[in-house]
Amino acid sequence: MGFYITMDSINCVKKKIEGIIEKSAVPEDPIHAKNTWLLKLKPDADEALKIAALGHDIERAIEEQKVRRKDYISYDEFKKAHALNGAKILKEIMMKWLCIAPHKSSSTGLQIRRGCRIKS
Repeated sequence: MGFYITMDSINCVKKKIEGIIEKSAVPEDPIHAKNTWLLKLKPDADEALKIAALGHDIERAIEEQKVRRKDYISYDEFKKAHALNGAKILKEIMMKWLCIAPHKSSSTGLQIRRGCRIKS
């Protein structure tokens, strides 16, 4: 019996990301999130890339999880921490709303959680 992720659950993830970014203290963040180069360069990008592009600055919108430039000696260290923190937040959202969980033996490192019912 195979599992699959529906467009409804993908759209739910996008809405959750948008809802978080709309609360950002940086006024241009909501527009910046939706107006990425990805959609200009590759309008037919897959949903994973679209989610990554939409949420690439999500951590700036969550004050208590925000990475601060002053905490890093170099700009490169700060940007790396910013990217990793954003990826962690996106992973948490996707694990909850796409019904996936970490799995060591799968090729992607993720699997559909047991007991989840995902239908089209």
